[in-house]
Amino acid sequence: MFDLSERIYFVLATILIIAAGIGIISSLFSQPLILAYILSGAVIGFLSSNFVAIPTPAETFGFFSQIGIALILFMVGIELSISELKNIGKPVFLATLFHALIIGTSAFILSLIFDFGILASFYIAVAIIFSSTVIVIKLLDQQRDTNSLYGKITIGILLLQDLFAVIILMFLAGIGPKGVPFNFLNLVLTFIKGGLLVGAIWFISKFALRRIFAYVASNSELLFLCTMAWALGVSSIFKFSGFSFEIGAFLSGVALANLPYRYSISARIAPIRDFFIIIFFIVLGLSIDFAAIKNMFWPIAVFSVFVLTVTPVVVANYLGYLGFGKRVAFLSGLSLAQVSEFSLIIVVVGANLGHISGEIVSFISSVAIFTIAASSYLIINGGKIYRVLRSRIKIIERNKVAIGNISEKDLENHLLLVGAEQMGSDILDYLKNKAKDTGQSVVVVDFNPQIVESLVAGNFNVVFGDISDPEILEQLNLARAKLIITTVPDLVDNTNLIKFAKEEGYTGPIICASYWLHDAVKLYEAGADLVVVPEDVGGKHVARVLSDHWDNLKAIKKAKSKRFEELISRKIF
Repeated sequence: MFDLSERIYFVLATILIIAAGIGIISSLFSQPLILAYILSGAVIGFLSSNFVAIPTPAETFGFFSQIGIALILFMVGIELSISELKNIGKPVFLATLFHALIIGTSAFILSLIFDFGILASFYIAVAIIFSSTVIVIKLLDQQRDTNSLYGKITIGILLLQDLFAVIILMFLAGIGPKGVPFNFLNLVLTFIKGGLLVGAIWFISKFALRRIFAYVASNSELLFLCTMAWALGVSSIFKFSGFSFEIGAFLSGVALANLPYRYSISARIAPIRDFFIIIFFIVLGLSIDFAAIKNMFWPIAVFSVFVLTVTPVVVANYLGYLGFGKRVAFLSGLSLAQVSEFSLIIVVVGANLGHISGEIVSFISSVAIFTIAASSYLIINGGKIYRVLRSRIKIIERNKVAIGNISEKDLENHLLLVGAEQMGSDILDYLKNKAKDTGQSVVVVDFNPQIVESLVAGNFNVVFGDISDPEILEQLNLARAKLIITTVPDLVDNTNLIKFAKEEGYTGPIICASYWLHDAVKLYEAGADLVVVPEDVGGKHVARVLSDHWDNLKAIKKAKSKRFEELISRKIF
């Protein structure tokens, strides 16, 4: 009835219309759009199988799915700059290894219990240890939590997992298909070949790409074209060399991650990335095999519950053991409770090599769908879930930070600062200088162990904890404070702090921070005296700079180096 191009057009139009409709309904009820995309795929698959003679999606969407995954992993690679890897730190590295060891071992044993076989159990265990960088970064970005402490920890773990996944895919490329005797030399040669390709990418990135992208950066269309050519070209070279498109796409993104144009590239690619993310999740929904779910209901249910519960518990307890607060540990663990896109790629590669059956691919796909859908709710509502369960959450907590003794005198007429990173560092410098003149003490509350250790080394009065914990608030003697400033942009935490301070009899000014204007209004209504909204303040600051230098705009360029040095010097934590 339709030729190939007409089938692609028809199926794409049908699925996007259904996805748009379900997306609008989901938005009206404040539901995650990711779930709407997956549901759209499931609906169109169900209709295609039972009611409407729609061409088989697998025939028409193979191309879209493959290029979509490649572009998604390219964007993930762009997030993985070498400088950020250096800043990940020992705690995140240890948490990643501990999570992989415990979850992988547990999943392997669980697979054997369900009689999947040793090799299949190995693939399942490997698939379960990876969490979805695409999902988590997208949801953290929506909530503006990428720069929060738990957001940084979560993203650090995900980036390390992505590197491990690439190594595993290279390993699979070197061991060969089932039935072919294992050849260690072939495995070594595969890694050498991969190393040479990575080296070539690094060389081109360092000595050619910087100049090329510097030339094309001023032309948005050319920048977009060169970016796409680089991403698809490198991924094709990797495929031709015996690896997968996905490894090449990921590493091509990593190659651009250290260029000064990475943010401009990300902005240009964002619309097409978002389109293919939608396509990816719709195709994921289309792949739902209801027969497989029926036949493997209990394994799918048990592993889904395992990922959604055991993963957060393991990560939260280990982060607590490393010295992070309960809230940070809990939210970090909760954010990792899903199966990754890399997991799907690994099991598909395993099936293509004949190591595992298509049944295992359907099994992991089903677990991925359920965990991605459920974790979307968990991540979006993580703060609310924590506040409801806070008193019931029991995790290992070992305070490794040496807190300086805070005397009762330090908690009299004191200046309280909550959050000493970023904006808080400037405020702390000012308060420290004023305290010397007035003889008042400065008390800082922070839940980042590394920041607290730096503050203790600087002889500051520090309370290691989270203001969402009433026990921490009780220690601060808020009734006798002179000033309260919080740089934490959480509406509920700030509202509770204001309420607690008022109930304790505090009468001084309260200064808060907020990402959103509507949250700022609520904080004023709750009793805050000043609410700082970065976007609002930033706009006014730029206007003030322009006003001061309007007759000599070149002075702005002259002040660049001084401002840059100030930013570098502020990065003390």
